[in-house]
Amino acid sequence: MEISFRKGTPQDVPYIMNIIQDTVEIMERNHNDQWTEDYPKEENFLKDINRGKLYVAVNEKDKPVGTVTVEEEGPKQYQTIPWRKEDSAYYIHRIAVDVQTRGQGVASKLLQYAEEVAKQDGINYLKTDTYSLNKKAQSMFTKNGYKEVGVIPPEEGYLGKEEPFFVYDKILH
Repeated sequence: MEISFRKGTPQDVPYIMNIIQDTVEIMERNHNDQWTEDYPKEENFLKDINRGKLYVAVNEKDKPVGTVTVEEEGPKQYQTIPWRKEDSAYYIHRIAVDVQTRGQGVASKLLQYAEEVAKQDGINYLKTDTYSLNKKAQSMFTKNGYKEVGVIPPEEGYLGKEEPFFVYDKILH
């Protein structure tokens, strides 16, 4: 399957929401409540699109098969993390891949594209997080060169979850 990348548009949101719905179902089966019917919502993606921060991986027919948000601001819970660098960074959020294309490297390609976006903007540092129950995302980040650098404990109330979040960064060369 040929994959290309572009900024997301409002017309992509129905496809993105289908991806999210399928992802939530998989997470539920894996006893992972990182995403639920309450988050992420359509308005999260529309806001990302309106700010020009949402990117989609599309197939040959220009149908979205994956999504990632790449932005300049991270959550306030990141302020206490012992990051490896003090430099400006981009933050990766809401990465998801269509269930029919999973296992084909789309998530890794989305991360690589996020790195290209950062480099084009003169940013050589990326930060992200994932829920401690999300083993697949943890594996994806480490496989793609991200290093776990800290933990957001549940008492910080991050996204209202009862388990910690693992925080990762990647220094680009």
